[in-house]
Amino acid sequence: MNLPGKHRPLNIHNLDLTKVFSDLDAGVIIIDRKGTIFYYNTIQANVDGLVQSEVLNKSMLDIYHTTSQSSPSLQCLQSQKPIFIDTFLYRTKYGKEVNANLKVFPLFEEEELIGSICFIREYGRMATDVKQIPNRKILERTGKGTQITFKNIIGKNPAFIQAIQTAMRSAGSVSSVMLYGENGTGKELFAQSIHNYGKWKSESFTAINCSAIPENLLEGILFGTSKGAFTGALEKTGLFEQANGGTLFLDEINSMPIGLQAKLLRVIQEKKVRRVGSLTEIDIDLKLISSVNESPETAIESNRLRRDLFYRLAVVFVSIPPLRERLEDLQWLVPYFINHCNKKLNKGVETISEEVRQLFTRHNWPGNVRELEHVIEGSMNMISTESTISKHLLPNHFISYFTPSEETAESNTTSSLKSVSEEMPEANLLTSDIYSIDYTNRKLSDVQAEIETHIIREMIQRFDGNAAKAGKHLGMSRQLIYHKMNKLGISAQKNKKTNEI
Repeated sequence: MNLPGKHRPLNIHNLDLTKVFSDLDAGVIIIDRKGTIFYYNTIQANVDGLVQSEVLNKSMLDIYHTTSQSSPSLQCLQSQKPIFIDTFLYRTKYGKEVNANLKVFPLFEEEELIGSICFIREYGRMATDVKQIPNRKILERTGKGTQITFKNIIGKNPAFIQAIQTAMRSAGSVSSVMLYGENGTGKELFAQSIHNYGKWKSESFTAINCSAIPENLLEGILFGTSKGAFTGALEKTGLFEQANGGTLFLDEINSMPIGLQAKLLRVIQEKKVRRVGSLTEIDIDLKLISSVNESPETAIESNRLRRDLFYRLAVVFVSIPPLRERLEDLQWLVPYFINHCNKKLNKGVETISEEVRQLFTRHNWPGNVRELEHVIEGSMNMISTESTISKHLLPNHFISYFTPSEETAESNTTSSLKSVSEEMPEANLLTSDIYSIDYTNRKLSDVQAEIETHIIREMIQRFDGNAAKAGKHLGMSRQLIYHKMNKLGISAQKNKKTNEI
């Protein structure tokens, strides 16, 4: 193809690729050879929950809870080779955990290493955002867009079994089902299983992650568009129409904009959908399943979920317990994932060591079953001929949870109470409040969490919202105190007696 004008040879070095990266549907981090962050796009800032200005020109070690040995970007600088990781769990300096897919490449200028570039996609966005299979031939091969049934869901914990039984009973009903569970607990597994257990199993299963689609596109994707509705708009069916007669799964409904939730409520109530820009209403009849990754009450109070929409969507409510509340299921989950990875990686692993078993039972599993699968697969990639997963094979980021170890942290928390009481006489009220906690007929883990929450919250208040100082007084590192706050739902509120933060 010949374009008018004087021909100029393309010089890649004159291209400003950062403009491309700013529009890319993935997080991008560029660091120099010293590990200083040179570029950090808006997508990555949203994923990490950070502000770009706070990150630029800072070291990776200052922004993320990592080391030069466990950071893929820093490892890339050392090896000078690309690094691809399918599932990687990392933590920011404020304790936010992210499951992601990473691709890291070294950057060279005239054969001299000048840094590395990392492309990041959240785990929930790695697959196609809209999982609709349009071709009947493909549908038949993939089981109408699903692969999971209740037989594939592993666990014998009583609360987990109750969740399965509730989901099974709801499968044959036309009523809407809402699944509640933290990220990584298996909400989509439940959704697919409900579909395959009910009368809709011969029809299509359509799933969409509401947090993975930009707000300005989500309405058209859900309801469809009419030609001429806006510039460039085409006649296009939405997911409600495509899923008509089958099952539609709205994942992370609490991430959907409130204004769009009002339109969704109308569709559910009237069982009719109207394309954007059209006056024609289309009748719909489908099984509607939704999910939230936080307590519905919390989402409602925070104005992330309409209460009236919740009542419509949660006719049947299924609460999926996190892995930390069903640790007894590790004895079935671990062999399952080992067997799965043996086939996938062509390995011959049989079990885990007793030391690893102890670490697994002590770990809080913030990434839940998804994290467990990641840890086992990561460890088995390091195995050559061994038949047992030992501690030295575990991923560095997993081991970092135990540095300092949980025992040391808990010991420091308890022993620090004495020193705090001596240095701050008013803290005596804190210890007396703890001793008054009723532990009758309660799980030890629940009592420990309540005590820990009380101690940390009180200390943060006494230090006027300065979590770092509170953590230091309690013998915790900055990273650990923020991790505990995130896990226990504690915010760094200022002391109500002062105007200082």
